[in-house]
Amino acid sequence: MHPEPQRWAEEHFAGAKLTDIRRVARVKQIAEAMAVHPGCSIPKLCRNPYAVKATYHLFKHEEATPDNMQAGHWAVVLQEMQQPGVYLCLEDTTELSWSGKQAIAGLGPIGNSAAGLQGVFLHTVLGVRWQDALQTQSTRPPVEVLGLGDQQYYVRTPCRQPRESSQERLKRARESQVWPPASERLGRAPAGVRWIRVADREADIYEYVVSCQALGHGFVIRAAKDRALSHPETGKRTGRLFATARSAAPLGEFTLELRQRPQHPARTAHLLVSATSVALSAPWRPGHGRDRHHPIKCTAVRVWEATAPDAGARLE
Repeated sequence: MHPEPQRWAEEHFAGAKLTDIRRVARVKQIAEAMAVHPGCSIPKLCRNPYAVKATYHLFKHEEATPDNMQAGHWAVVLQEMQQPGVYLCLEDTTELSWSGKQAIAGLGPIGNSAAGLQGVFLHTVLGVRWQDALQTQSTRPPVEVLGLGDQQYYVRTPCRQPRESSQERLKRARESQVWPPASERLGRAPAGVRWIRVADREADIYEYVVSCQALGHGFVIRAAKDRALSHPETGKRTGRLFATARSAAPLGEFTLELRQRPQHPARTAHLLVSATSVALSAPWRPGHGRDRHHPIKCTAVRVWEATAPDAGARLE
């Protein structure tokens, strides 16, 4: 028995939505074992053959869905994020791979959908408590990991359906549609508490940003698309995002230590920072045009490297 992992498992998984208390107890035991021995297989986590069989039996049960087993953990994390302060919600999608020559029922294509590549996609929101950078001496202040605020999984279907028309393709469900529901599942940010969603280029989705604003979430998203801009008053087009961001004067500078990468040695980058207010134009959507959409007022932050040993490796 391990007191700390046992206490953690009890706090975070006693709220699992399972009708039999024995299944809840099994979930807590598995969580504790995984906390003590992260990365181990189920046979190595369990103390005896009976525990191995009981664990697999639990996972096969129709109630043992990810949502039901993690319900208590999500509730604990979201309750912690109700406390005064600033919280970052780090968000991304991960591929879980069971690739091989034999097809496995229930899985779908992953990666570039080449033969043998199969698995599922896991969309995760990780909640962390942000410490004020001004109160620390480190250039990279530490954060306190709270846990998962939300997690969804989905299985990709083949992209081409037989005899699918162009209009049917436009209306087909898309993988990007997991981002706005994550906002709804997190819920509205409490008054006096700051939730900031942090995501990479995959999150540069109009509906996702709208969902963040509607629920009072801040957001820091790496731009993937050179979006059209609108005048905040007239609504007329006023240029493009990248050109506007690059025309802004620098407001400050800082240094960043870059780790070694293939064909790129470790080095110190001297970065400039600028920020400018913009209004992102609403995109066209099948069947709706732009009638029901409004521009998104936000700040475009540019971080870039004016000089570098290799001009082609300059950061932006």
